[in-house]
Amino acid sequence: MLGKVAKNVGLAPWELAYQRQQREATRTLFSRSQFKKEKARRVVVGDEEARRVIVTRSGHRPHLFSENQTIELDGR
Repeated sequence: MLGKVAKNVGLAPWELAYQRQQREATRTLFSRSQFKKEKARRVVVGDEEARRVIVTRSGHRPHLFSENQTIELDGR
């Protein structure tokens, strides 16, 4: 019974924030949607100017940009 209870207990908000910070510390490139949702920034260059293009197993081709290719969103 104790095992079931432990599975339902999530991490504290500060633990989630710390994990997110650790993941982002090593990453320097993000997609357009990641910049918009997570960083409140907008990419200001075209896809052809992406720093890196990745082809995933499912065939998607995300374009990755650095922070110097973005501007801060207004109203946030």
